[in-house]
Amino acid sequence: MLAVSLIFLLLLSIVAISLMRSGQLEVLMAGNAQARLGAFELAEGITDAALSRWENNLDTEEWVCSNGHPNPDGKCDRFDLAWDPRLNPDSGDPDLLPQVEGATVTARAKPLNDGQPGCVPSFITGIAHGTWAFFFDVEATFDNTAVRQGASQVNRGAVLVNPVSSDCYSNPPQGNLDKYAHLRSS
Repeated sequence: MLAVSLIFLLLLSIVAISLMRSGQLEVLMAGNAQARLGAFELAEGITDAALSRWENNLDTEEWVCSNGHPNPDGKCDRFDLAWDPRLNPDSGDPDLLPQVEGATVTARAKPLNDGQPGCVPSFITGIAHGTWAFFFDVEATFDNTAVRQGASQVNRGAVLVNPVSSDCYSNPPQGNLDKYAHLRSS
């Protein structure tokens, strides 16, 4: 009887340990999913913040990178891409978001179409077809895996539109980018 009880106790212990490990694995998976989503949202926020400062950031002919960007392809023309200092761990901002502290955060904006303006195609909604526009690709990278906050990279297209142009087929853009006040991202 004692031997049967010990065997039964051993089986129950094995089942309990298995359930406990399974529960721990589920907690780790949920934590990883949360970190991945948080990293994605922070990378999206960096992209939005860089695009919202287009007057100081974007040039139609230069690849603009953030300070500390790894520049793997050697195409960065300047390293002064700026965004909200609360998202930049190097800014020293007292209101720095706690999720960003200690993270590696970089961004880059590159002009498409060799920096030349083009007509807004009809498939882009919310912008009058036939309007002059500049097209950019903006990427942002967030990496805080050192403290299990996740890592993510986001690439997004942006269209810098001249709201006063009416017909890009006959009137080329004049002046500087300050006239291009409406920035759309897609």
